[in-house]
Amino acid sequence: MKKVLIIDDEEDIRTIISEFCKIFGIDTIIAENGKEGIEKYKQEKSDLIFTDIKMPDMDGFQLVKKIRELDRNVPIVVCSGFIDEINKKKILDCGANSYIEKPFKLQDFKDILQQYSII
Repeated sequence: MKKVLIIDDEEDIRTIISEFCKIFGIDTIIAENGKEGIEKYKQEKSDLIFTDIKMPDMDGFQLVKKIRELDRNVPIVVCSGFIDEINKKKILDCGANSYIEKPFKLQDFKDILQQYSII
C-alpha cells in the first residue's frame, strides 16, 4: 500500500489530507512540523510528501531542502494558502516537485496523486 507523509502545523489540514488519502486507500504518516516530518521520513519512507510552507521551527522551504539531502526522488508537493509568483519559483527552486493552493478540492488532490502514480 502507498504511503503519504503529511507535514502541516494545522490539525484541520492534516485531517483533511488524511481523509482524502483514506478515500483512495492510501496510508498516511502525520507530522506537525518540519523537524518532526524529517524524523518521521527517516523512520519510514513515504511515496509522496505534502508539506505546508509556513510552520514553526522549520519552514517548508527548509524542510524540502533537508528531505532532498536524504532522498532526491520522493515527490514533494507544497500545500499553502500563500502561493504567489515569487513563492512558486522559490518552491520549485528549493526542490519541491509541485504545489497546490489551499483551499483545495478533492479533484485537485486526486490529480496530484495520479500525477505521481500514487493511485
